[in-house]
Amino acid sequence: FHVKPACVDLDRFAEKELKKPELLRALGLEGKLVAVYAGKFGGIYLDQEVFDFFRAARDHWGERFHVLLLTGHFTTLEMGARYLCLANRPFHAMYRPLNNQLIDYFMHRWREARSGLPALPKDDLKKLVRALRQGHCIWYGPDQSLDVRNAIYVPFFGVPTLTLTATAKLAQMGRARVVPYFPARINGRYRVTFLPALENFPADDEVIDTTLINRMLEAGIRIAPAQYFWSHRRFKHHPPGTPDPYARS
Repeated sequence: FHVKPACVDLDRFAEKELKKPELLRALGLEGKLVAVYAGKFGGIYLDQEVFDFFRAARDHWGERFHVLLLTGHFTTLEMGARYLCLANRPFHAMYRPLNNQLIDYFMHRWREARSGLPALPKDDLKKLVRALRQGHCIWYGPDQSLDVRNAIYVPFFGVPTLTLTATAKLAQMGRARVVPYFPARINGRYRVTFLPALENFPADDEVIDTTLINRMLEAGIRIAPAQYFWSHRRFKHHPPGTPDPYARS
């Protein structure tokens, strides 16, 4: 879909006017499906209409509406997922199986009952790609460098940080748009922020692609820095020859 930031003239963009050829030509949108959203995400107005658009888009594009929800590990992540459920937007959560099999069993069942689709193991590439190609939505948090073999050092808040390169590969193989999505608790209320889908992604350059992913995560963290899971020790893998930021002095 195409995002055009604007102060919208509601008369000009009335539903009956949206197919005027001269208007589409002026906006460079000839031959494209256009949705106009006059408002903001997660605010006090038009929030339901946003999810109506997601449902309409899924109904219209069917299996071509592939979305990878790019996010990070925040203290509010469960509430952010709940927001999607309330909007009737089924999604797959990507997860790492817990070491305790009993807790993992119940956690898996609970999350699947809530999200409407089964959780997918992070290392099962075939299932992840198949789900995206089938037009499903996947919750994806690439901010943990669990597999150092598939990660590179790129800046994260100005610090060279080992970062997974899998986001670009997954988006390319799954033919999916990558939509940054960040939940936060602001002034006593929960808010979910959606940013426009990444353009020209992937760029076939893993440094460029992975740096962009970190920039998006930085933008989401800046919404509420204290609500990010800093306890996950994001900087524990540091370049050879550099000091360990977590070492006790």
